[in-house]
Amino acid sequence: MNRLIPGVLMAGGCLALLLLGSGAMIRSVLLLVAVLGLLEYVRIIAPALSGLRLGQALGVSLLPAIGGLFGTVEAVLAGLVASLLAAVISCLQRYPRLENVFTTLCCCAFGALYISTSLALLGLVTTQANGPLWMVVLLALIAGSDSGAYYVGKTWGRRKLLPAVSPKKTVAGAVGGLVSGLTVALGISWLLPLNPHPGRLLLAGGLLILIGMIGDLAESVLKRSFAIKDSGTLLGGHGGVLDRIDSLLLAGPALYFLLSWNLLR
Repeated sequence: MNRLIPGVLMAGGCLALLLLGSGAMIRSVLLLVAVLGLLEYVRIIAPALSGLRLGQALGVSLLPAIGGLFGTVEAVLAGLVASLLAAVISCLQRYPRLENVFTTLCCCAFGALYISTSLALLGLVTTQANGPLWMVVLLALIAGSDSGAYYVGKTWGRRKLLPAVSPKKTVAGAVGGLVSGLTVALGISWLLPLNPHPGRLLLAGGLLILIGMIGDLAESVLKRSFAIKDSGTLLGGHGGVLDRIDSLLLAGPALYFLLSWNLLR
């Protein structure tokens, strides 16, 4: 029950937001998600950070997501450049008290790019034709893939995919996740007024699922390198915010570019 109830609430909330909310509202919620995700990220890589320093780290890394509120890729890129500039200024102010300036810059830049910019680009999907509906399809892809990978891997999985990163993931599970994700996405897309090209949807859907799997593994290796199991406890049995959005962090921007380049129509 500690997984079922939060899962149902999250799924219902996401669908209600995407089907009923405006683009600006969706991007605002993603900004909040970016705040929570960055907070978990900072606590993973620098657990001793607190107070003003913690607020400064969050503020610096959050700028691309704030740019996403304006609904243009130019604003997101401006936020990313501003984030890099702010990180450099912060290091200049604190040098030579910092133990390693390069490590600090890399941690700030990665947080701004990996979490803030990725969620901002996901939010820009709302600026495309039927963008919120395509976000529903993306969620269906990811959810279908996760479920298929779990059950197929548990039943037939023998050969490990990347045991050093995620010991429970198998090659069979990855194949099962690809098939189940595509099946669910095709069904959902036909229920919605999207009329995608079937061949393009299959190719793009397969690509998004693979990118989502890479995103999941990316967060796994980050957590493993810091010897932690979950990114947080906010979502009960589902772990933290990063544990729930890891696949979307890389797949979301990919969907935005697929739509902006008219590769799904």
